[in-house]
Amino acid sequence: MNDNEFYNFCMKELTKYEDNYDIDPFDSLKKMVDLYDLIKKTNFHDIGDRIELWLDEYGDENIIEYIKNTKNPYLIGTLIGKN
Repeated sequence: MNDNEFYNFCMKELTKYEDNYDIDPFDSLKKMVDLYDLIKKTNFHDIGDRIELWLDEYGDENIIEYIKNTKNPYLIGTLIGKN
């Protein structure tokens, strides 16, 4: 998969998670955290920014705990004020 295809795949996945948020908020946010981990070595800053906004707005203790368990230090730092 080339960079363009990977970007399109990630954008589709994020849109799907956003659309499913009302059905299962925690699962959608978990999938966003996992997607964030996939894109960390890319320059897909728009996708990363969208994920950070979702987590900042809707992240709770449960998603913070999930982030800690995934050992994603950047996201922990982003949401540390919520804990």
